[in-house]
Amino acid sequence: SDTDLGVGFKAKFAATDEIQISPSFAFLSSTELLGIKATASELNADAHYSFNPGGTTEIYGLAGLNLVFSKISGGALIESESSTEIGLNVGLGAEFPITDSLLGFTQAKYTISELDQLGIHAGVYFTIGN
Repeated sequence: SDTDLGVGFKAKFAATDEIQISPSFAFLSSTELLGIKATASELNADAHYSFNPGGTTEIYGLAGLNLVFSKISGGALIESESSTEIGLNVGLGAEFPITDSLLGFTQAKYTISELDQLGIHAGVYFTIGN
């Protein structure tokens, strides 16, 4: 199994007290070997369901859609080739206050697809507005 570190952006919008919509984008990897370059990124549209809305540490389940975009290019023997895979996300996470305007999160998300993967994510939301 491979382990890759990615960089991403995530947002969260409240639909109800219990349900939030959470789109995200991540640049997963870029590898070059013998002049052949491989890149991958993903786009997610998840819904979070909070089991304890308003709690100090909020626990949530998630489900959603995943799109993975990959490309191989370069080298004299390989033509450029791209692919897109669609999958289903399921997982659990937690959010916790860091300051009045920063909210930390951590989550484990499994993507069921042609490219099954388990993602362990951590990050910070910057609060805008209320």
